[in-house]
Formats: sequence, structure tokens, C-alpha cells
Amino acid sequence: PVAALLAIAYCLRFANDERDPLWLQRAESAATLALQADDQFALAHAAHAWVLEYHGEQEAAEQAYLRALALDPGDFHALAG
Repeated sequence: PVAALLAIAYCLRFANDERDPLWLQRAESAATLALQADDQFALAHAAHAWVLEYHGEQEAAEQAYLRALALDPGDFHALAG
């Protein structure tokens, strides 16, 4: 859970820090780590979706959000996406 939340925090930092690509790279690494740790964890898929969305990969992000919601229909971070 920590890696997934860290990925989301890095995404928010990216969005609020003049789009410094370093934050998006860190977010991507953390989201990948979260998915590797547990690919049945909704928050990991939501974090991955946030990263994909900031990369401009809307279709892939939507699929990741849907996967997160399939695992946990009430996941706040997936619903926010």
C-alpha cells in the first residue's frame, strides 16, 4: 500500500511542481513496485492509472481504473480518476 500511495503522491507533486519529469518517473517506479507486490490490490492499479493518465495514455489509464474498480468498487483513488 505504501508504494501505491507514494506513486499517487508523486503524481500530485508532478502536477503541482511545474511538470518536472523526475516526479513522474518516481511515480511510475512506485506504481510498478506496488503492482509487482500485489496485482490484486485496487490501489496499485489506481496508482498505475494515475501515472498512465499523466503520460497521456488515456485508454490504458481507463483500463487500469476499471481494473481497480473491479477489485474494489469504492476505491477513492480510482473513483477520483
